[in-house]
Amino acid sequence: MKDYLFYPFCALVVGAIIYYALSFTVEVEPIDVSGGFEIKGEQLQYLLIPERLECTLISDKLTGTSAVSMTSNVNKETAPPSAGISARLGLEFEQAFSGKTLIMTVRARASEVNPSPSFQMGYFAIGANSSGWKDFDLTENYENYSFKFNKTVPTGDTGGDFAGIWPDVDGFGRGMVVESIKVEIAAEG
Repeated sequence: MKDYLFYPFCALVVGAIIYYALSFTVEVEPIDVSGGFEIKGEQLQYLLIPERLECTLISDKLTGTSAVSMTSNVNKETAPPSAGISARLGLEFEQAFSGKTLIMTVRARASEVNPSPSFQMGYFAIGANSSGWKDFDLTENYENYSFKFNKTVPTGDTGGDFAGIWPDVDGFGRGMVVESIKVEIAAEG
């Protein structure tokens, strides 16, 4: 084939391939934020873990479900500022939760071996107010630990809401088991 025919033909073929490839569209369904944010089961393995804290996915002997075993090997008071072992909520939830009263719930229990007597949890936001750390005493059975928090509308920088847990504030390596973390908008009234 002659050069003056080859190059236009190649350009036509490449253009057709590109057009065909771009004709495939992927429908991305919007995230439904009405039920709140919840992470549980095997999803818990994707929690963010800062240095000297530990989080391991387990199959809980008591329930037969997936959970995470958490511990801390650093005293929270001497550790660098952190949201602890945390879940990042994502932009959709950050926007939906702005200016709302939220309920954060952690379903947890003390570990069977070397149990932590207590833990802290909190809701942290960039550009808006945070709840700060809330203290809870652990029991040997699963319980739902909850608190309410009024989140302000962000001003300035945004881009990160986190639900965090600090498993052993003293850093003695004592443990807890977490089955789920949930953040939802409180019912009005």
